[in-house]
Amino acid sequence: MVLALTLMSCDKDLVDPTNVDITAEPILALPLGQVNLTLEHLFAPDDSLIFENNATYQVVVAQDSVFGISVSDLVSIPAQSPSISSISMGTISVSNVNVDHSITLGSVANNVGGTFQLAIESQQGNNAPFPSLNESNAGTYGGSGFGSFTSASFSAGSLTLSLDNSWPVEVSVGIDLVNSANNTIILSYNINNVTAGGTGNDTKSLVGITLPSSIAFKIASISSPGASSVLIDSTNALDLNISSANMEVYTAVTQISTQDISSDTQYVDLSTGGSEELRELYLNTASFDFTFNSSLAEDLELQLSFPGSDKN
Repeated sequence: MVLALTLMSCDKDLVDPTNVDITAEPILALPLGQVNLTLEHLFAPDDSLIFENNATYQVVVAQDSVFGISVSDLVSIPAQSPSISSISMGTISVSNVNVDHSITLGSVANNVGGTFQLAIESQQGNNAPFPSLNESNAGTYGGSGFGSFTSASFSAGSLTLSLDNSWPVEVSVGIDLVNSANNTIILSYNINNVTAGGTGNDTKSLVGITLPSSIAFKIASISSPGASSVLIDSTNALDLNISSANMEVYTAVTQISTQDISSDTQYVDLSTGGSEELRELYLNTASFDFTFNSSLAEDLELQLSFPGSDKN
């Protein structure tokens, strides 16, 4: 009997907890054996239930989605306020200009008058002494415009006056660039000791200068040592040339070529207000709405770019 009871107590099998019938009678109690009941007796191990050697169990659950979480559960991006930017046009580059004018010996003699005029006219076409000359206010010549603008005020640039001397003697001149409408002086130039057949020039800054639609050349002063015997030709001229460089206007009525006039960068603050750090932001739904207002009288093209971002 003891041997039979011993063999029965070592039998292992799955136990149905609902089908265990134990009857105890208090008449005779003998220690016949013990029952060691674990989960192994209740469940058969498979891929979902794993029994470890250290008496622990792993329950494996495989589903398409165990839990769901969205960015809004972790990070709250504040609503963005409208961003308004006002861009000033700034200075505009304008094309360089050139104005040429010739002042003949005969026209200067006519304005100077006196013995100088008489000597030039009487010896026209002859080799004769060229009288010395030292006069002021020897006349205003020309009256043409720059063509590309009616008036302009400059923040940068320069205006150079060049003199080609075809007179048979050396000359020095002081020339005022004047507004031909009212004779006001715009710029004053001094070109000294230009030899016969030679060239001289003087350059002035245009910063803060306003050029009108038409200009003229006023000989404020002219001098020459003369010569003992040269061919007198009243058609010989002082050839004047006005040329500009690197002109930029800040107010003007003018024609301008196509150019970029301004650029501006706007930054949008997407900080979360907490300790979160955004490395990359994907927009599922969004729109950027722009209103562009211009007070300029020219057609403008606006280009917008988002550096570091990808569409779609």
